[in-house]
Parts: sequence; C-alpha cells; structure tokens
Amino acid sequence: MLRESCDTVRQRAFLEILYATGCRLSEVHGLDKADINLQNMSTVIGKGDKLQAL
Repeated sequence: MLRESCDTVRQRAFLEILYATGCRLSEVHGLDKADINLQNMSTVIGKGDKLQAL
C-alpha cells in the first residue's frame, strides 16, 4: 500500500531505500546523490557505528 501511494519516483526510491537498508529516516534524508556508489556498493554508518548496506 505504501508503494502504491507514492506520487513520484523520488518518493518511491526514498521508501525503497528505507525498507531495503533498515536505515533511519534521518540517515536516508541526509544522503546526497554523490554519496551512493553503485559500483562499490555503498554503506551507511548508523547509530553505534553499525554498518548498513546501501
């Protein structure tokens, strides 16, 4: 239902990243396009210095 309620591709991408990575809202919100490296598979360092795949 959440995916279907997205009005834009940006909203859907935001939701998919939240769901797939388990990142917090503030972590995903703080991402810039340049922060994502699909070639090397980016990671996010979250609370407690835990690594999360992006």
